[in-house]
Amino acid sequence: MLAGLTASLHAADLLVVMNGSGTVERYETATGRHVGTFIRGVERPNALAFGPDDALYVGTGAVGGRGGKEV
Repeated sequence: MLAGLTASLHAADLLVVMNGSGTVERYETATGRHVGTFIRGVERPNALAFGPDDALYVGTGAVGGRGGKEV
């Protein structure tokens, strides 16, 4: 789990992985407005998924490679 993660999601949020900057950005789906950076400091993020435990998982590394962090 990434320490210090205090942001909360809203139903109308869209999360976008930014591999080059190591961030996950948050956007409003209705307007496309950038709301802010949701997560910082993830090494090579490449995918997002919610698990059955309702945790958000961020896949990391090269696509098809090893990685994965719960946030």
